[in-house]
Amino acid sequence: LLNAFNESDVKLMETLSSQMASAIMNARFFQQAKDEIKQRKEAETRAKQRAKELEKLNLKIKQSQENLKKANDELKAAHEEMQAANEELEATSEELRASNEELEAVSEQLKAANMELEAVNEALNDKSTDLENLFTAIDDSLMVVDQKLNLTYLNKTALKQLGCKNQKELIGKKCYQVFHDRNKPCVGCSALKAFKTKKPVYLEKYSAGINCYVSISSSPILDKNNKVVKVIEIARDISDRKQAEEESKRNALQSSLLLEIGRRLSSELNLDALLQEIVAAIHETFNYYGVMLMLMEKDGEHLSLRAVKGTYSKLIHPK
Repeated sequence: LLNAFNESDVKLMETLSSQMASAIMNARFFQQAKDEIKQRKEAETRAKQRAKELEKLNLKIKQSQENLKKANDELKAAHEEMQAANEELEATSEELRASNEELEAVSEQLKAANMELEAVNEALNDKSTDLENLFTAIDDSLMVVDQKLNLTYLNKTALKQLGCKNQKELIGKKCYQVFHDRNKPCVGCSALKAFKTKKPVYLEKYSAGINCYVSISSSPILDKNNKVVKVIEIARDISDRKQAEEESKRNALQSSLLLEIGRRLSSELNLDALLQEIVAAIHETFNYYGVMLMLMEKDGEHLSLRAVKGTYSKLIHPK
């Protein structure tokens, strides 16, 4: 093996090794260039992506700047409005202070007026008590009605006649319902006449609500404008007087009947004709539905019809 390669072989090998080294170096450079190109492409891709992100970010920043500017403008406008509101508030505060001073003055005046009003109310209460005592002392029924004939006051006499203990049971009800048992105003109502004429009205009538004859005096209550606002009615029980008048009329009729019968007796001698004259006089005097006159027979057990007048005469005939 000693001296296996000659000089030409060595030169060949050196040439080959030199070329191989160059090839290897070129391959390494090429690979390095490819790697660098790849890295550059990746860097460019990343750069482009980053550029897009930066562009988006710039757009966001721009939008944010616009929003911020808008918010600043709104804030500035709000600040200006707040300043104007503060100025108005200060002006209002000044007005309120002035108003408070006026209110304090008015409050003092009101206090004084309240003191006067309390004194007036106390006096009115005394007068009201005196008036109530006066109404209570009246033996007649007293009531007050408004323009719609609603009861607004009744004294104790009226409540007693109606069988009520408290006037709250009747306040607001119609007077014609309570006192006359009607569902509409009475014919010739004295209260309505007083409202219309502005003058007192007097009448007598029967009251179904309290079951007696009453004389009613209706007097208008006028306001400062001379307008009738209410009517006060005083109703007095005149049943005893009416009964006395009826009794007097009956007595007068009886006296008249006796005179008439006596006159006819003196001019009539026939018994049947005389009896017929008597029943006719009774019928005409008292305006009865019918009148019959019967006499006891001699046997003392039977009655016989001898004379008849009025409606009975159409149904029954004497013997």
